[in-house]
Order: sequence, then C-alpha cells, then structure tokens
Amino acid sequence: MKTLTKLETLIDLYPNQLWLGFSEEEKQENWKKSVNHSSDLARFQAYLNSLAAEIFIHWLEEEGDLETKPKIYFDNKKLNSIWEFINGTTITIGKTKIILIPTDKDNLEEFNVPQEWIDIPEWEADYYLPIQLDLEENWLRVWGYTTHQQLKTIGKYSPLEKTYSLEKNDLIEDLNVMLVAREFCDSERVKISELSKIKDIQGEELINNWGRKLHYSPRVLIPFPQWASFIINDDWRESLYQSCLNSDAVNIITTSHDINDNLREDIVENINPIVNHDTTENINPTVNHGITQNVNLITPNMVNKINQNINLIVNNNESKLNNISTPITNKINQNLVKISGWLDDIFEQGWLKADSLFNEENLAFATRNQSSNFDNEANIINAAKLIDLGIKLGEQSLVLLMACVPNNQGKIAITVQIHPRQGITYLPPNLKLTAMDDEGNLIQEAVISRNADNYIQLKRFSAPIGVKFALEVSLGNIKLRESFIL
Repeated sequence: MKTLTKLETLIDLYPNQLWLGFSEEEKQENWKKSVNHSSDLARFQAYLNSLAAEIFIHWLEEEGDLETKPKIYFDNKKLNSIWEFINGTTITIGKTKIILIPTDKDNLEEFNVPQEWIDIPEWEADYYLPIQLDLEENWLRVWGYTTHQQLKTIGKYSPLEKTYSLEKNDLIEDLNVMLVAREFCDSERVKISELSKIKDIQGEELINNWGRKLHYSPRVLIPFPQWASFIINDDWRESLYQSCLNSDAVNIITTSHDINDNLREDIVENINPIVNHDTTENINPTVNHGITQNVNLITPNMVNKINQNINLIVNNNESKLNNISTPITNKINQNLVKISGWLDDIFEQGWLKADSLFNEENLAFATRNQSSNFDNEANIINAAKLIDLGIKLGEQSLVLLMACVPNNQGKIAITVQIHPRQGITYLPPNLKLTAMDDEGNLIQEAVISRNADNYIQLKRFSAPIGVKFALEVSLGNIKLRESFIL
C-alpha cells in the first residue's frame, strides 16, 4: 500500500485549492534577489514575495488563457523599498490587479491583509490571495481569494495591526472563478477616499528619526493617514529604505513614551497578577515549570495592544531554506536595562510599566494577589516586553514579563515569566528561558517549555543593587538575550 506524502494528503483534503511546485534553483535565485534589506526578517519577507510572485505568474501564463501577459506592478527598485516595510505583491492582468500575501505558516485561521493594500487608492486591488510556501518540500499553496469589496464590507479591521481580516471560510477556493469573474466585472474595488498629504518637512523628519533608529516597520507608530501619505511617496520611501540599510541600530523596538501615547485613550480593563505565590530569597532557586488554567498573567487585550506597537525583529531562516545559507540569529541587546531605574519610573526602550496601561482599581487587584510573594508589596513594579523570534514562530510573538521589588535585605527580588501572545494558548515546545550572571554562568537551571505549557517561569531570585545579569530566550538556533543591571 502506497504511503501518501504530506502534499498528496493535503491535495486530497483540499482539491479545489491551487498547489504548485518549485525547484531549488528557483529558491536560490529568489534568495539572491532579496539580499538588499536591513534585517533577516525584511529579507525573508522579500524572499517569500519574490518566490511566490514568480511561481504564480508562471502558472497564470501556462493555465490562464489570458489576453494580456501578467506582470508585477512595481519595478524592482520600488519593490525592495515596499517589502522592507510591508508584506504583499501586486500582479496585474490588464486592468485587473491581484495582490499576493505570502507566508510560510501552515495553518491559516484568518486571512490578514495590510491596510496599505486596501485603503491607499493607488495601491488597492481587485483580488487578494493568501499564499503558503513550504520551503522544505518545495511547494506553494493558494488558499483561495477574496475581493476588495469583501474586505471592506465584511472584513474585520484592526486599527492597531492596521490590517483587514477575513475568516478562512469566507475565501473562495477555486481560482478559476476569479479568472472568469474578472472578464465580466470591470472592477471588484470599493471607492475609497483620497489621502491627505503631509508636508515635506514632516516627511523628512520621519526619515531622519526612523532611518537612524529602527530595524522594523514603523507603520504602527503613527496614524494610518500620515503613514499612508508617507509610504506612497516613492522618494520618501526610498530614502527611509536606504537609511535603514545604512543603520547600525541593534535590536531596537520603540520607547515606552511612544507606546503610552498611542495607548493612553484605550485602557485595558483587567489584569491578573504577574507572579505566583512561590517564595525564595536565594540566587540559585529551583525551576518552576507550570501550566495554568485560570490564571492569566497578562490579558489578551493587553498583549494585543503591546504587540501592535512593538515590532522587534529577531529572525532566522536557516531551518526553512534547506540549501540556502543564512546566518544563525543571535540578537543581543547591548545596552544594560537598569532595573533600579524602574522603581523611579525610568524605563528603557521597549519596556512598559503596567500602570501606564491599567487603571488604579485593576492595579490594586494585582498587588493584592502579589502580597504573599513580596515583603514590600507597595513598591512592586510589573514590566512587560514583547519579543519576536522571527520566522521560527511564524508570526507569533512572546511576552516577557518581569516583576521586581526591593526587599528588606537591601536587594531587588525578580520574577521572570514568558507567555504566548494574545490568541495563542500554548508556548511552542522546547522554548528555553535562561538566567545568567554577567560572565555567562547559569544563575539557575534553564526552564524549557513542553507541549502543553501556557507559560514558563524562573524561580524568583534576588541580588543587591549593581549586580548584572542576563536573560536569554531561545528556540532552536535562534537566541535573544537581554542584559540587566539591578
């Protein structure tokens, strides 16, 4: 009896979807085309787009029986500056515009389309296609398609993510329906308003600020009309792209001031305690490896808000690209995070204080639940940072949570946890959390997530002010390290 391959099984399950193969040579060529980007994640995003567009256009040319040759809408120079910040590729067949949104994720629950492809008049399209690429088995899958009209009328808009989304069941799987429909429908687009323009001096200021500091898309940091007016300008976009290429910034997210300004008008309503009721004062405590059912250390709403305002890029693609050589990603924040400064409301870039997001009543609830864990509960500081291990987690992010408080012995006590982001129940298995001293020696045994862990935690430890230590989060060959001083 013949054993079906993964691809054959999927084709049997989804016979109406489009499945296409590609070669190692096509992968290699498109990887080489994608070299000019400021980060691993931007390069991988460009690579997926380039490969998906090439394979899909070949299929259209062979199977489409089209009156006009399909082509990529933007030239290569514009594509590089677009892919640096936005996922998606526009293909034209005559007057019809089709946008491909590629990913290497293998489970599509909903189709998310960046707002730029929908609400910018010059960039809107008729049809939108979610594309999955399996880079290990060399095949491409088109889940189906939707239209601009559907996305605008029944799509769910996220002002924080700046995306429109549709449930998987709302997609039309058979692309032949799309090819026939385009012959009878002049356009599938909804009329949208023209963009307001920003002044030249504003555009130049954004280039100077973003290009010098960021290795991630700044699209979530300002209102969409301003961002859209900026990104549609070819000269400004190219200047920002070049600035990012020449930037030597490492591992920078955004400041807590930026985040707080964006979130001030929308306060989260519930928070649960960050630390549980384990106590110890030793620098070498045992590992607490836990699974919770009813205790959420951070609410979905909170993670969502943090997530949409932070876009930390830590990315590696070695395991996905087979014979394509990419470097192992080891992102190290070279600036010490001063935890004692948190007690004075001084936060480094990317770290958020809980009371900037939550009202007094909910903070009081949290500190009451922490009272048995700390001697000096009035001075508890809860800090959070969203981290992203790149394509190893698809588009998932993780939440690094820390609770700290000075104790009666003149030390600062620290509790550290990692949680999945909003909407994800469990951590990926084999995620490792490690605490080390400033020479790289383990403070305690690393904790590693299992198949059903929805958080992992290091046992609380404490040390005098001035002591340095580091936390390392790793998955496979991807590592992210943050260094601290008490």
